[in-house]
Amino acid sequence: MAKDTEPEEPLPQLFQDFEAKKELIANILFQQNTAEGLGEACPCGTLAATRTTMCRECWNYSAACSTCFIKSHVHSPMHWADVWSPDRGFFLRHDISALPDSPGIYLGHGGSPCPNVALGFVPKETFTIIDTNGIHSTKVQFCSCGIGDRAEQLLNARLFPGTFRRPRLAFSFAMLHDFHVHHLTSALPAYDYIAALRHLTDGFFFKDAANPYDQFRDVFKMWRILEAEMRAGQLHGIDQFFPRRPPGNLAVMCPACIEFGVNTTDAEHAVCDPSLRHLYQLLFTADGNFQANHYLKTNDPKLISFYRGRAFFPGDPQYRVFARRVKKDGPGTEQKTTCSYLNAINKQEKKKFIGTDISGILNIQCSHVFVVSTVDLQYGERFLNTDYAWHHAFLQRGLPTKEELKNLSGLFSYDIGCSYEVYAHSRFLAREELSDVADVVAKFEYCVPLVHVSNHKDNCMYLYSSAYKTCAGHFHGETAEHVWPYSNQFGGQGRQMCNGNRHDLYIDMFNYWNFMKLVQLGAQLYNDLIRAAALKDEKLHIFISHCVSYSDKVVEWNQLSRDERVTRRKEVCCVYRHTPSKLPSQTRIYQALVQKAEGKSMPLLLKHSISARNLQYAFIMLPGDSLLILIANTRQQIICTRAAYLQHETPTLAKKLKELRDMLNTTLTRLRAVQAQVTPQVAEDMEDVDPSLENDTPEDLPLFLPSHYNPADRLAKGLTALGSLEYQMLEGAAYDSLAKLRTIVRLLSAMGTDSKKNDYGQARHTRSKTQMIDSNIRFETCMAQYNATRKAMISLGLPEDDPTLKKMDRNATRRKSTTENRAPGDTYRTDGLLWTGDAIDAGNRLTHRPLINKQSTSATDAVGTQSSQPKKRVSNAEVNAFLEEGKFQALQGRMSIANVYDTSGNRVQWFRAEADMIRWQEEWERKLIEFLRTIRHYDKMADVWESLAGSSRSSPGKAAVAMKASRRYLELGRRCDNIFRQAGYVYQRPRPTPRAFNGTTQQSLDPAVPEQAVDSSDAGCRISDDECQTLEDSTIIPFIQSARNTLSAVIHDAIHSASEYFRIDGTWHQSNRRTADIDKMQDLSSPV
Repeated sequence: MAKDTEPEEPLPQLFQDFEAKKELIANILFQQNTAEGLGEACPCGTLAATRTTMCRECWNYSAACSTCFIKSHVHSPMHWADVWSPDRGFFLRHDISALPDSPGIYLGHGGSPCPNVALGFVPKETFTIIDTNGIHSTKVQFCSCGIGDRAEQLLNARLFPGTFRRPRLAFSFAMLHDFHVHHLTSALPAYDYIAALRHLTDGFFFKDAANPYDQFRDVFKMWRILEAEMRAGQLHGIDQFFPRRPPGNLAVMCPACIEFGVNTTDAEHAVCDPSLRHLYQLLFTADGNFQANHYLKTNDPKLISFYRGRAFFPGDPQYRVFARRVKKDGPGTEQKTTCSYLNAINKQEKKKFIGTDISGILNIQCSHVFVVSTVDLQYGERFLNTDYAWHHAFLQRGLPTKEELKNLSGLFSYDIGCSYEVYAHSRFLAREELSDVADVVAKFEYCVPLVHVSNHKDNCMYLYSSAYKTCAGHFHGETAEHVWPYSNQFGGQGRQMCNGNRHDLYIDMFNYWNFMKLVQLGAQLYNDLIRAAALKDEKLHIFISHCVSYSDKVVEWNQLSRDERVTRRKEVCCVYRHTPSKLPSQTRIYQALVQKAEGKSMPLLLKHSISARNLQYAFIMLPGDSLLILIANTRQQIICTRAAYLQHETPTLAKKLKELRDMLNTTLTRLRAVQAQVTPQVAEDMEDVDPSLENDTPEDLPLFLPSHYNPADRLAKGLTALGSLEYQMLEGAAYDSLAKLRTIVRLLSAMGTDSKKNDYGQARHTRSKTQMIDSNIRFETCMAQYNATRKAMISLGLPEDDPTLKKMDRNATRRKSTTENRAPGDTYRTDGLLWTGDAIDAGNRLTHRPLINKQSTSATDAVGTQSSQPKKRVSNAEVNAFLEEGKFQALQGRMSIANVYDTSGNRVQWFRAEADMIRWQEEWERKLIEFLRTIRHYDKMADVWESLAGSSRSSPGKAAVAMKASRRYLELGRRCDNIFRQAGYVYQRPRPTPRAFNGTTQQSLDPAVPEQAVDSSDAGCRISDDECQTLEDSTIIPFIQSARNTLSAVIHDAIHSASEYFRIDGTWHQSNRRTADIDKMQDLSSPV
């Protein structure tokens, strides 16, 4: 009996079609192994010439005789000749020189024989030529007319000789270029590429083909440096135009970063406003990689790098002398980092580096992920390595003059920046090799990347996180690791090479990485600009929401310093942090939660007498709470406890569930007595209730209030007036529930933090788990009570889409913790509806991640779902006393734990929201000026290459290369300018663009074909200059200053006049003139 099998899923349509045509395709492939007319007379008419030879590399080639094949391949002698063997019954592959009467390959004279060589002469020597289709053992006839030696003749034939003294092997230019591209894009090793060529030569007996691997390594080393020098303009004398760069520089530079004398202006140099120093700021990241190590070998060849310190690696001899001489990293600086998890600075584990003389590399990169400099590491990551790499990075970009240095600032992001900072400047001053950049180093502040800093001690978060540094923008520092996945593909090759070849490998690879970034930089800046514009507006509205929520405190908070860091008991205190070790324990928070969230206990309220003399007294004016709210709260508690019991089934929950149901039955009995006198018209409906519900599940009983009926039934039963009264009561209850819900969420967050830190041992863990279960029940109860209240209000006339009272779920109550350190990605996460309002719904809000191939976006507004009258909070004097003295007992009589924690948490939340808003404003401002720098760089390079073309007219080929490079940079500038226009801005150059844009490498010959768009998805996305904000070198700084002044005015009013703000269509407005300022802020970031 056959076993049951699952039916196969149907194949996609493409593969179904393939299955249908597979036999046909196979027959066609079989036909490629023969040809029509084989053995017949050749059409050339030569006596006894038969059709025996095929060329599979020429299109539409018909079988012909070998003589015809030789004549038709004078200009393509590297095509293989497939010769039919009647005896064997299949084709045999031949080189052209192996065909009958073939003279081989002629050099010079356009493929014709040299007149100074005897007619019919055939060289006896076999010459090996490696091309993209295989390895050819052929015959080469050199010219004897004195036009050059053999190496020169080979080069003129686009063949690179394996040696320059009587060469017998050469590589085609096409093959060298093909390998270079594959090598850089897929990390294809030279060994594998040569192995593939041997397989292409003979797919079965591939070992019989020549193996030119050793010669290829040397030739490619020469080919690579030639391409680098041609690409960088060194063979054209480009250094005369860049006197500040190191002589012979071969590195691809970042267009958006500051390069003195190239892409900056006097207006930028003159920016002295401390709040705008990010506009004239150097940004560097540093990171080491121990996968780029090098094996120690006793017979390693001593080949030097052809770059000789002219690119990312400094000169190796000088660097080795420096590393040997500096035994320690300065006086007292070879210290262990205070962040004990970091072992990089302490040489990590020495066992890891056994068998290597170089343990890895360290890169200095800019914020746009361009590699700027690289050094080798010896047995771990030491400060001397980082110092030398950073020094080389400064020299690569050129040093500033005294006037340029005056207002310059910088940020240096390093995963051990907390330790590196301590003696950084003194080390540069003390060492002669580094002292020339000490003044520039003095201008820098230090950061730790945002992901890495979470692994440091908590203090580092508030000392070295860019999120809390003024003028840091969104410089998170983690881009330092972006290049490693690409470079690690080459690690296995580099560790086996001699160090000189290894340097050449990494320099070539990093140059290609930089080149890819350079070509795509306009799109990257666009994505960054649009993201920053959207997020800065979103964060502004969130900040206004917090100002409205805490309007009674923000004026006082605003007096505190954002930059001050005070250390108390080895812990850093600042406005962005709860004071460490002063937070109440989980048990105290739990007790405060019960007191804060519920107020008076249920049994106490049940003792109040209930009178039916007055509707207000019955339904609204009971001391402490309403009977209806009490019932609603008890019902929701039962529902949440029942759900928890089904999950955990603990005796405590079972007992609590029974107590709550007994309590609800008692309260319902009192309600029914009131209803019998106040609303006797619903008595008939109450009689239809299933009696079993009263005993088993009283929480499912209907209450027969006005909200229970539809408008028609309320009118028929005379409940309209009572319905209005119930609506007013429910509205107040809804706002109270929101306030309680916020408090519970804050306290739950703190309980979770305390549990992570202090729960150890079975007893503590059990108690903690019980408290967390109970606290979550209270959270679910409060949220369910609010949603039930809202549902009743909708029944009584509240619009379903009311912007003030929105439906709550767990996503809507999500809040970034104020008791924990900032988490990676927090800047992209927004608090839920409970905190920020209806315009940033957690379920559908935009995250503003970088946009891909899209040139438009829209900002998301943010409003607050807040009670109209925030509850009075304790004074800052009490909070500060609690934070500074750390004695809870001293304040216990004056304020509760919940109040202290709540106020401190609100303060931290407000300051973090402000920091988020300012960082994205800074990022938007920085991206504007980086766009201008990039366009200036492209224009400068286009002008320089055009000048080089003019000075190279004696060499037409040299001039053509320079002119092509000029047009490429001109095209890059055009594309970047167009992308900037799509973002809503136009850069007005100091002088009109002198040349027509026509710089693409491949142009259509058809004049009807339209000009190629920046991206196919953006075709037709054209914005006129009238719709854009025009920016010039002289106006960009005032434009940014104006935007900052407008923001400052909006922030001032949000802090000092929060009560005047109101919402219209989900957006904050103000009753005075500042409404226009908020609109202006959005217009500046998206003027189109």
